[in-house]
Amino acid sequence: MSSGGSGSSTNVPPRENGEKTKCDMLSFLTYLSSPVPSIIKRLKVGSVLEIELDPNTGVIGAYLNNKIAGSITSSRLAELLKCMNNGYVYIATVQSISGGSCQILISTP
Repeated sequence: MSSGGSGSSTNVPPRENGEKTKCDMLSFLTYLSSPVPSIIKRLKVGSVLEIELDPNTGVIGAYLNNKIAGSITSSRLAELLKCMNNGYVYIATVQSISGGSCQILISTP
């Protein structure tokens, strides 16, 4: 068994040296896609949602108390998915709500 090589056998992000990676710095604004009205009405500016990948559908969603508020669509979705698959955790902070539209900032906690 070899312990060398450039790959990692764990999903824990390498942060021991304190250096920030691209995944640590990933942050972008987007709007919730297919927002759920009953959840959106419970949100306010500053509310924090958990970002999770549904393993059954492959959809990345924003959740409030384990209930989906909406899904994530963005030109940076592939980058977000790659980082999440490498063990990074993300949150969405509500930036604005207008009617049923909800703008969020996705970032690391």
